[in-house]
Amino acid sequence: PPAVPAGGTAAAEVPLGGSGVTGLEGGDFPYTLYIQSMHRRIGTNWFRPQVATGTVAVIYFRILRDGTIGEVRVETSSGNGTFDRAALSAVRSSSPLNPLPFAYNGTYLGVQLTFR
Repeated sequence: PPAVPAGGTAAAEVPLGGSGVTGLEGGDFPYTLYIQSMHRRIGTNWFRPQVATGTVAVIYFRILRDGTIGEVRVETSSGNGTFDRAALSAVRSSSPLNPLPFAYNGTYLGVQLTFR
């Protein structure tokens, strides 16, 4: 099992080692707390299948102003359908996220998220 940091939970560890944002689209997005919150939410829904170490998939999705996740798709397949479906499921089951920050003036935030 993953080491649990003091004052934290094992679930919070998942996104840090298990996924990472590789790209954002929709304008400048300096809201790191929002991204961290998104990571935590998706991490709690990420159930990594038993696949070879080094298996990686990139999932693209859009976060709409109200926090709804849409246009979820595999951007780069891992070559393993079970792994890809688990990554898609982690993103889809995390909707809705918190609404996008009020100060952010884009209509949506496009995210490329890497699952390992």
